[in-house]
Amino acid sequence: MTTVSQTARKMRTIVRVVDEGETDPCNVDSDGDGVTDSEDKCESHDDAVDTDGDGIPDGCDDLIDSDGDGYPTATDCNDNDPNIQPGAVEIFCDGINQDCDGVDETCPGIFSLETGEVSVDHNWN
Repeated sequence: MTTVSQTARKMRTIVRVVDEGETDPCNVDSDGDGVTDSEDKCESHDDAVDTDGDGIPDGCDDLIDSDGDGYPTATDCNDNDPNIQPGAVEIFCDGINQDCDGVDETCPGIFSLETGEVSVDHNWN
């Protein structure tokens, strides 16, 4: 059976008091922006400076991956949709550029107004 005094002794070994002038390892602010590292959205930039009002500190806009697809804003042509990213499978003729190559691929067998050529898919099985 554990007594109150035994529990208190165990707690003293867990709780650590930070002396004046000593840095608390749980409360470190490496970049000096007033935000602890554990809460910092963008280390080495001031979290309070967000001139475009997007909720991401200035200097970090291109580093954030808003949709979680592994591609940051700097390389993802639509960082609000995880299905749209460089290297994604392109769905033809849907009006959406899934693979970030700058164009929505045209349907096979469709007349191209740009070249004036017609391509016909003759495998009608």
